[in-house]
Amino acid sequence: MHTTTMTKADRAALENLWGTVGTWTADTWTHLNTTYFGGKAKYHGVTWGLTPHGKRLGHTWVDDGGAGVLGRITLHPALLDPRGNAWEMGPVLGARLAEYVLLHEMLHAYLGDRGLDASHNSQPWCDEIMRITPLLGLAAVQAEPVKPRRVDGKVVRLARDGFLSRDDLAHWPHTLMAPDYYNTEGRITVLT
Repeated sequence: MHTTTMTKADRAALENLWGTVGTWTADTWTHLNTTYFGGKAKYHGVTWGLTPHGKRLGHTWVDDGGAGVLGRITLHPALLDPRGNAWEMGPVLGARLAEYVLLHEMLHAYLGDRGLDASHNSQPWCDEIMRITPLLGLAAVQAEPVKPRRVDGKVVRLARDGFLSRDDLAHWPHTLMAPDYYNTEGRITVLT
């Protein structure tokens, strides 16, 4: 059974598996749940490892294909233990970026738990982006699914003026941050 709070056993498992990173994960998940989800996000587990195809900073299982892992979040170890220039993002990898990757993935799980479309280009995703963005201390945004429309005689997928683009929706909240927002302060070494 998944709970809206991280239990002592959940925290112990994270700390036993990931050491300092597990403690960071437990504390950060709890903070994000309280601050942005009113304590209503369910904890399904957070693992540190390779994400599908290795191309993502994080991944949330919203379609488990029968594996029974719905809502489980996987975060890539390079977020907190950069070794090289993963995704050509070396200078910004660290705890600050990892926190918002976890927030992004928690939003997928939060929507999935409610039986809502948790994809980036869905109305529930857009509604939550508009709700959470000001809580991050950022200016309010307009977001809606980007649908095909005719522009200059051609059918294109282009956001309406004043609304977030598909790329912004898919990479929220990172694309809304000032260019120098992420830095390498607070790097934590993943214990292997």
